[in-house]
Amino acid sequence: MKKQQSNSAKRKWFIIIPILFIVLILPLILHMKIIKLSPDLQSLWNGSSMVSDIFSYYKMVFLLACSSVLLIGIIFNVKYIREQKWNIYILILASYALLTVLSTVFSKNMNIALFGFVDRFEGLFTILSYILLSISCIVFINKKWEIGIIYKGLAISAAIIGLISIFQHLGYDIFRTELMKRLITTSGFSDLSNIIFNFNSHAVYATLQNPNYVGSYMAMLLPIAITLYMTAINKTQLASYGLLSCVVFLALLGSLSRAGIVGALVSIGLLGIFYRKRIKNQKLRTASLLLCLILAFATTNFVEAFNLKEGASQYLTDKKYDKIVNAAPIDNIELSQDTIKIKTGKVELNIALVGNHLSFRDQNNNELKIKQDGESITLRDELYNKYLITIPSKGGIIRVAVDNREISFAYTEKTGFRVSKGNGTLAEIDYAKHFGFAGNER
Repeated sequence: MKKQQSNSAKRKWFIIIPILFIVLILPLILHMKIIKLSPDLQSLWNGSSMVSDIFSYYKMVFLLACSSVLLIGIIFNVKYIREQKWNIYILILASYALLTVLSTVFSKNMNIALFGFVDRFEGLFTILSYILLSISCIVFINKKWEIGIIYKGLAISAAIIGLISIFQHLGYDIFRTELMKRLITTSGFSDLSNIIFNFNSHAVYATLQNPNYVGSYMAMLLPIAITLYMTAINKTQLASYGLLSCVVFLALLGSLSRAGIVGALVSIGLLGIFYRKRIKNQKLRTASLLLCLILAFATTNFVEAFNLKEGASQYLTDKKYDKIVNAAPIDNIELSQDTIKIKTGKVELNIALVGNHLSFRDQNNNELKIKQDGESITLRDELYNKYLITIPSKGGIIRVAVDNREISFAYTEKTGFRVSKGNGTLAEIDYAKHFGFAGNER
């Protein structure tokens, strides 16, 4: 009997170790991969035949490797699985896996469906790995010491990413040092400026590529860190998890991800409801954590202000982004053989090709007076003061800017008007079937 239990415990390590590696190591992986794009990917990307990835590709590879070991562990423990009852969570995850497989089978682009798109790599294999990881945690990670191992791995990873994030927000980015550049990049390639430095010097992206990703990650971890603090059983745990809560909290604020901050506030509110008895009985512990969070915020904010009003968009070096996100929404664009129809709010602009000239009309087909200055055309009607049409002297492309957002259109005798994408290809605009939400297209 003891030998049987010993073998069972050994087999279970095939489950625990890959899960631990995923929560501990995977978020920290950062290394360059030069990827050759297929023609399909080139047409959907920017036309480049090669792309450099630092944040996602090797994370995917590591996830698939750990998932393979996890799958072997599940096979070794198949007898244990048969003894378990399927709960609603496993049924939901299994249904999601089935729908994902069906979606892939009927996909028009199998390569993208299987491996994911450039910069993300979250195709079928990655999604099935997520599902396998979730189900494995539900079925196998049920003893206190097993949960403790996973939480400790998660805490170490969160602390490292949190500290990197805080220092980045303060202007000390470890990835801008020569040593880290050499470690991250492949041999013979040392210029990272166009890959990860599209943000300003105080941007918080850590090992997760984007301030919003950091915010979402920390928003999930903050309630876990607080829970670990509230349930700590000794002074060492209390100090460690209290410090972790402060680090995660500051990294969340430093990301300036408003969605992440709102999500964290909601989850903390729910924690307050679930742990109301413990909070009532541990007033000193609760007050100590709140005081530490306030002091940490006040100290860091004194050094570098957290401007939450603008959100993560302020990190972008291209300030045109601010104007774009605050622009009035474009409700609809319709293209036909000889007409471009753009609707914004109550205003509709019709650009029609009449012979070799362009005609500009409103929704009632009334001709609009124009003012032309070289290649630029503006409309004299005040309702259309946010429109700027540019017709290059060489012809072929019509650029229409609507409240700082520019869309390029091209005309061919065969297809009529089409959208001209940044990679030089032409695309139709398909009518998207929908219900409700009219006026909320943005």
